[in-house]
Amino acid sequence: MIKKQFLSAIIIFLTFNIFAQKTTQTQTLSTNVRILVQNVSLVKMKFDTILFKNNWITNSYNRTTNNFDVSIILKDSSKYMELLKTVKSWGVLVDESTSASNGISEVYSKYVMNEALKKERDQYEILAGRTEVNSVRYYDYWEKIIAIDKTIASNEIAYRQNPKNEKEYSLSMHFFEEEVIGTDYAEAWINMPGLEYSMLFTEQPKSGMSSSQMTGYHLKYMFNYRKSYFQLGLFQSTSPKTLTEVNEIYTFSLGQDFYSRTLGRGRRKFLNLYTSISTGVLMASSDTDKYKSWFLNPYLGLEIFKNKHILLDNKVGYFLPFTNNRNQRGLLYSVSFNFVF
Repeated sequence: MIKKQFLSAIIIFLTFNIFAQKTTQTQTLSTNVRILVQNVSLVKMKFDTILFKNNWITNSYNRTTNNFDVSIILKDSSKYMELLKTVKSWGVLVDESTSASNGISEVYSKYVMNEALKKERDQYEILAGRTEVNSVRYYDYWEKIIAIDKTIASNEIAYRQNPKNEKEYSLSMHFFEEEVIGTDYAEAWINMPGLEYSMLFTEQPKSGMSSSQMTGYHLKYMFNYRKSYFQLGLFQSTSPKTLTEVNEIYTFSLGQDFYSRTLGRGRRKFLNLYTSISTGVLMASSDTDKYKSWFLNPYLGLEIFKNKHILLDNKVGYFLPFTNNRNQRGLLYSVSFNFVF
């Protein structure tokens, strides 16, 4: 009994003295940068090459369609400065912030835990001293005391291996491409009005019923970045010849554009090829008559220019009314301009 108490006391004494002499803290310099780049995939490849070359391990690593987020902790200040300089050269620095902190290291926190463990051990030793020797409870108390001594010794070893005055450099990087209309990202709903000008060339115009050519003017409202829209428009005959010939067509339609996966999903600012379809209701009128009908317009389009705020677009389609289809259908060309309001 006395030997066990003596050995335990020696372990506690040595542990306390070693920890009292080594109060290591970690000094951390944290830098966060946001960098606008042309191609996130290319930046990711460059960064992966650096990781492989230096055999580094990241703290976090996340790649999405238009974003690449990564963070890393380095011990070498020169490596940290070199990496920071390199990543800044890959694009336009949008934001940079740096902060410093002195925090208790994970290993040093074991010292704090050992203080609580010692108090717990003292309580078990008191209880063991009040318990009949060789009883079941007596041995239970000493098993707990020995287990606590092992934990204290293990913490001490970990702390002994930890160098004094640790310094580390944390670098968090957010690379992103400029988001453009048509891409899939968080800010989906927008207020984007615009105008569209169209020309309709009737395939089989019928004398006294349909015009060979009509000009269209439309209000085109795009309500999300995935290019969903509705239109309110008016087609007018360029040269009506008879009173019975349709000279005006009012339209209301909903439409959606679609990008090809193999052609980049519309991520370029110039010349993105896409398909589109719109459907709605029309009201056609002449000087003597009027009628209503559903219609469908399939398109093949090519974006001239776009960014997150404006879109200049043109497309070729086919006008397909359900009523008077043979004499009213025809080739349709449209050019439009939309802007974020």
